[in-house]
Amino acid sequence: MAAEESPLAEWKSAVEPILDRLKDVDLPSDFSFDFTVVSPARLEVMLGERDDQGFGEGVVAYVGESLIRAGNGDWDWDEIDEVPVVSSDEVLGLPLIDPGALLGWARVTGSGTVFADAIGGLADVVAAYRAAHPKWTPRRSPDDIDVHSFIRHEWLVAWLAERVAGFHAWVSALGVDAAWLDFGLDSLDRVEALLCAEFGTRDEFKARQDGDLVQGAAWYVGEVACRDLRAAWLYHEDPLGYEVSGDAWAGTPYVSQNGRDGASASPLAALRVAVRDRVPRTLRGRFSHFK
Repeated sequence: MAAEESPLAEWKSAVEPILDRLKDVDLPSDFSFDFTVVSPARLEVMLGERDDQGFGEGVVAYVGESLIRAGNGDWDWDEIDEVPVVSSDEVLGLPLIDPGALLGWARVTGSGTVFADAIGGLADVVAAYRAAHPKWTPRRSPDDIDVHSFIRHEWLVAWLAERVAGFHAWVSALGVDAAWLDFGLDSLDRVEALLCAEFGTRDEFKARQDGDLVQGAAWYVGEVACRDLRAAWLYHEDPLGYEVSGDAWAGTPYVSQNGRDGASASPLAALRVAVRDRVPRTLRGRFSHFK
């Protein structure tokens, strides 16, 4: 007879399907499923509209995963209360965090900031420790690189929040039905056609690439990769500049998959090439090497 699975192991096995249900059933299509400070704050606002157990379980799983990524931690189990909790990297010396307790406090206070304060505070602790210990290596193995666990650059957090907030206005500016842009892979062809119709040349595209139309399209394309191809948003600066470092990824948001062999792509660059080449399904081809 097989050994009975521990409560912690059962919970870890359940987290992914719980999150899938949260994403596919409970959340709107424009919810940025990115485990940052911004998205849990939006979940907290939704607590006033939902009090069912299934949604609460999904929130606990989502907030817990966000804490894990912020604190380089993992799921643990509280034997006394018999609930899942989150540990942080042991070098930080922090107590366990109970996402369920955070959920309860968020409902009681109605402040809308409980989740963001907990996740942001944990990320600040990690950033301070990293600054004081430059040689510190997180406990996760480099052979199991998890891009979803990276602490996001503050510029990227702000950019993603701006794009999420402006999504409906961006759709309206395109003059299309929101249902036409469902974050599926097929919708990449639609976005590509819309931008090729808007911009006659690559130079026209580059001249307006910092505007809401192009930035919104770059976010949308990256979100398709994140939602359908298990990628994550990344961003880093390059103080040396491209002429010195040759780092073509710096200074622009891009998406990447897990592992050393995970694929990466710059949505903005992919759109630029699509407008330049005007070959149907260029965007689809750019993401064809994503596993």
